[in-house]
Amino acid sequence: MRESTIEPSSQGEVSRLLSDPVKVAPRDRLSILADNLLLRLIEEHRCDRVFFLLRELSPGSGTDHEISIVSAFAADRSKIDTPDYFIDTHYLVEIGGHDGCQFLPGGVEGTTRPLLTCSFPLALGTRGIFLLEFAPGETKVSQEETDLLCAFLEVVLEPLRDSFTISTLSHRVVELEGQLDGIEGLLEDRELELGGLRSVIEVEGFVSEDVTCYHDFLTRSSSVQEVLNDVDRLKNTDLSVLIQGETGTGKELLARAMHFGGNRSQMPFEVVSCGSLAPNLVESELFGYRKGAFSGADEDRPGIFERSDGGTIYLDEVGDMPIEMQQKLLRSLQEGVIRPIGSSENVRVNVRVIASTRHDLTRLIAAKTFREDLYYRLSGFTIEVPPLRDRREDVPLLLNHFLEKANEEQEAQKRFSESAQRELYQYNWPGNAQELQNVVTRAVLTSPRRVIARKVILPLLRSPGDEGLHGIGLTRDGEELVLRVPATDSFNDIVSEVERLVLVTALYRNRGNKSRVTKQLGIPRQTLYNKLDRYAIEEDEYS
Repeated sequence: MRESTIEPSSQGEVSRLLSDPVKVAPRDRLSILADNLLLRLIEEHRCDRVFFLLRELSPGSGTDHEISIVSAFAADRSKIDTPDYFIDTHYLVEIGGHDGCQFLPGGVEGTTRPLLTCSFPLALGTRGIFLLEFAPGETKVSQEETDLLCAFLEVVLEPLRDSFTISTLSHRVVELEGQLDGIEGLLEDRELELGGLRSVIEVEGFVSEDVTCYHDFLTRSSSVQEVLNDVDRLKNTDLSVLIQGETGTGKELLARAMHFGGNRSQMPFEVVSCGSLAPNLVESELFGYRKGAFSGADEDRPGIFERSDGGTIYLDEVGDMPIEMQQKLLRSLQEGVIRPIGSSENVRVNVRVIASTRHDLTRLIAAKTFREDLYYRLSGFTIEVPPLRDRREDVPLLLNHFLEKANEEQEAQKRFSESAQRELYQYNWPGNAQELQNVVTRAVLTSPRRVIARKVILPLLRSPGDEGLHGIGLTRDGEELVLRVPATDSFNDIVSEVERLVLVTALYRNRGNKSRVTKQLGIPRQTLYNKLDRYAIEEDEYS
């Protein structure tokens, strides 16, 4: 079988190609070099076919040899993929055992055509063989042509040996990688067996006595337990409640627990996403409209307040509500009535309002973007939900809960390796429980193995130093990061305090790995050591 003609590369191109480890994979080096050498031989000799073969010891044998073809071309420079054996294999083994060049007339010693051969050692147990096959009837080859082939061999012998060694080692690496994959799979199965037992002992059994599950809100934290106690006391009251906490801490889950656990549970629970409402639609969404109120109002449409009569309205992220709507909301809360757009009559409603915010509303009041009177109307009782980084004892509990949920949804039986669990436990979770759930779900979905490795987890976590960083001395105030440093009289002292805190935070986040710290901060390693000495930063400050 012959394919399309292959153009030979120049000697300079071959040298450049083989000297570039990026362009040429190690396993391809010998084949590329052999192809180009054979094409060069076709150009310089009047042969019909050229071959480059290997004579190797058979596996497990100390004396038997095998012949394999690396490359073969016809006179028209087309590559021969399935060459017929024109010479007895046993005789090829014998030819390969002799150094140097020799001419074999056709019809002699098992050959069918005249051959010019050149054999040489490549490595221990392996020899290379060049075969130049001539047309039938060729009775001899000139000494000049034989000398030319020997000179050619002297030039290419070292590159061939180097390429063969690199190719052999590359194949061995691939084999070892395959063996490692198999071993890793066996270890995963064993870790699954042992890890399942550890999970029961360390997570389920250990926390079963002190876990609180309140309307799907799981915790072991004493601070969150106090929050849940407040929710339980408030559930049957009509008092307005303001829930404050970072994004992802479960503010809506607490609002739902308060509603569905209380005496309004059989009535509607409506969620108003204050940040996503268009300013020109807020009034119609909250209070509704009457037929003919504006173009397109073909029928009466009750708003959220009217639909929620007797139930609860949850104002999600109330700090994002447009200032122009806050007065109308305040009036409705004070008087218990609404007026739909296009109506001349008020509609009395009985609703309980629970609001949530990630912002510090007192700062918004100072900035004149939130009404102070509305704040006091909403904050009949204020609940502060602590971030996940301040209740790390909940991380293993939530991790196990979200993992079971993800496995059930995806019909999988996956678990995290110990190194992955350590990474998850030590991460600061700027997105709180919601981020944790997202990471677990994506890890179960993307992991190719039953044991989810640390390398699967790392790309799913926010990089150190990004907007989600939380560490020693860093807190979140709404969408801002606040770095608290001692008040000093000197500008240089303030800068030093900030620099020191950044270093300690980076070391803490990277578990003391200084190489990762230098990469995160973009500073030379020696600079890091100089600053550690300057600020007398000890390991116990970040370990």
